[in-house]
Amino acid sequence: MKVNSRKTKRNLGIKTLISTIITIVFLVMVMFSAPEIMIAQNSAEALVQKDDSWYLRAGKTELRFSTSKIPGLCSFTDTSNKIAWVDTEYSWILEYSTGDDPAPAQFTKATMLKDAETTFNNLGSDGWIICVTGKLGECKVIVDYKLSADGNWLDETITVVNNSTHPIRITEWDFGPGKRTIAATVPLIDMTKFRAAAIPWRRQILDPQTVQDYDFKTLPNLKSKGGADFEPGTGWWRLQPLSNDLGSEAWALLNNGSGLLVMKYAPSMLEYSVLRYDVTRQGPMIPGARSEYVEDLLFGGSKRYHQDPSPGLIQAGEKYKFGVTRYQLFDGDWKEAFALFKTTMNGWGNGLPENYLGYLHWNEHFENKGRWPNMHYCMDFINDQIKKALAYHCETFYMDPGWDTEFGTAIWNEKLLGPLKEFTKRLSNEYGLKVGIHVPLAGWTETESYPKSTFRMDENGKRHDENSYNSLCGGSKPYLQTKAERLKVLAKGGIQFMMFDGSWYTGPCYDPDHGHPIPYTRDDHLMACKWLAQEVHKINPDIKIEMHDFMTLFPYCPVYIGYRHGGGFDEIWAYEMMSESPAEYVKNKLALCLYYYNLAYDIPLYMHINLGRDNENALGLWWFASTCRHLGIGNTHPYPKVVKVQQDAMKLYRSLERYYVNGKFVGLNEYAHLHTLPERSGGVLNLFNVDDKDTVVSCQIPAKELKVNPGTKLLPVSDTKFVWKDSTLFVECILKALSPKVLIFRPEGMK
Repeated sequence: MKVNSRKTKRNLGIKTLISTIITIVFLVMVMFSAPEIMIAQNSAEALVQKDDSWYLRAGKTELRFSTSKIPGLCSFTDTSNKIAWVDTEYSWILEYSTGDDPAPAQFTKATMLKDAETTFNNLGSDGWIICVTGKLGECKVIVDYKLSADGNWLDETITVVNNSTHPIRITEWDFGPGKRTIAATVPLIDMTKFRAAAIPWRRQILDPQTVQDYDFKTLPNLKSKGGADFEPGTGWWRLQPLSNDLGSEAWALLNNGSGLLVMKYAPSMLEYSVLRYDVTRQGPMIPGARSEYVEDLLFGGSKRYHQDPSPGLIQAGEKYKFGVTRYQLFDGDWKEAFALFKTTMNGWGNGLPENYLGYLHWNEHFENKGRWPNMHYCMDFINDQIKKALAYHCETFYMDPGWDTEFGTAIWNEKLLGPLKEFTKRLSNEYGLKVGIHVPLAGWTETESYPKSTFRMDENGKRHDENSYNSLCGGSKPYLQTKAERLKVLAKGGIQFMMFDGSWYTGPCYDPDHGHPIPYTRDDHLMACKWLAQEVHKINPDIKIEMHDFMTLFPYCPVYIGYRHGGGFDEIWAYEMMSESPAEYVKNKLALCLYYYNLAYDIPLYMHINLGRDNENALGLWWFASTCRHLGIGNTHPYPKVVKVQQDAMKLYRSLERYYVNGKFVGLNEYAHLHTLPERSGGVLNLFNVDDKDTVVSCQIPAKELKVNPGTKLLPVSDTKFVWKDSTLFVECILKALSPKVLIFRPEGMK
């Protein structure tokens, strides 16, 4: 029944009472809707049809698929905790253009799925397969689901098929389930404790004061900070417009101790898990309300975010498949969601490789007297830097930009191979050092040694100028083949580490002879950079390749894209915290992002830091040692006392290297990091005081993390108190201002 609240009020007292009763009834119906009613009536049956819906139950999960006017997944209920994570209509929005114009002006927008059909396939111990199909405009949309037999997770994959007789381009879309948050301005009772936390960047990198952990009242008013996008014609980057959508690799939806992890996994495209608000849906009128509209928080499925991903031209009969969305139930708060995310990513091949080796680097760049790009590379300087590498217990001698003569022009050929082999052999035989180098890709490469045919072309057929920034096309086949051959020379010459820098997107290109789709998109760029890493690994599978972000220096892309899949890169850059004081990065909280990274990923981070600007206590040095599995250092501190502190720190680090490089990172809190090994009891604890005064620092360590029984006697640790309380070890010590502390916990009697 719909009541018009603008009519003249009569019998005010009675009407108010009736309105209140109706409102309460409506809210109760929303909270305890059909899914829970069906649980009681059909608990013995996994699949039940009633009225206009199918109900499917596995473990503690119950799904409802509507077959009415708006079909699709419309309910996802955690039956054990009685929480309906999804309780509103599925979103069906698809916008596309017809023809092959790379910059279309006319679009078709479809919002009603027609001729819908839902099918179910029981796989027994392998769970269930569910498929929802229908038509949106000239396209067929297929939504495939896989529900685990225990009901703990649900995978969703969306495919768009071009059913027309001509090519199309998909330009906008919004598919996904949702949670009703407000009905006619009345907040729903079960949302009062709701929160959404971003994974992995719960604390943002460039804005560490912002914690992406929002309640439902905050979410509708948020605006994303935009994304980095190459602006054609300017040769640089700009931020895209603000958006009410919030993108992340995953979101932890939290409600009173229960949670739903919503993560996106798309290894070949830039696709994100997107939270978005829909305030346009018309809902049932509640007496006395000011609006007939409802507000839904949509998530999962797929939605374009910051113009990504970028589907190419879809020919008649062809299809475009988005990445998978995993929905996974869990109990706990955001930390449990991070741990579940990491476990899932590791299971999908995006974890720490077995027997991974980082090799502590010494970077000569910080003390090179030249000025880039004209760096000073004479043998006296090199020999002096080699001595320093040994004094700081380093394992690899790394040469940064400038060693390669104008970024890889004149000497990147077979003539280099002989001298290069002699140099790497000498460092190995005489000093036990490996050799690592900086490698610039198209975004940062001098252009003189590449034919002009490899330069970008705009939509009007005009070639970019030779000296313009980002003039090379990162997806040009002639460029890629030339670059690959040069990198193979280096791999043959004994190089053991390459930093792929300048890996950012060089911009759209319309040259039909380059061998890439028209236009060349960010998604195409991901695969081009990955291909280069694959080619190098063909020559030397053991060479370590660090890959900078494909778009900017900072995290634009999901971390896992391009990693190890078919021989991709091995490490990623820890976001440019190399030039200023390492201690200051910790004090001002910019480096806190690395803590959250390690909670979410085991993919190795690489960073070389400036020892000459660290504080006297080596605060920054130990922070980056604790958060980067592959550590690089360089620059001699001006005070000999600090040099001694740093060299002793690196000696201790090398003795504990396996904990930091191969161990499990346990984030007890932002400034307490435990490192453990699977085969050993105990662990190494790093504590940090970032205050300007001496402070009591404490943390709590569960016995299971130390792999000991509660109450186990541990060897004493200097200036530290620790005591068992039930199954938790309470640790406390006094740290002086801006200082780190390394504590080694071992059971008594253990060597």
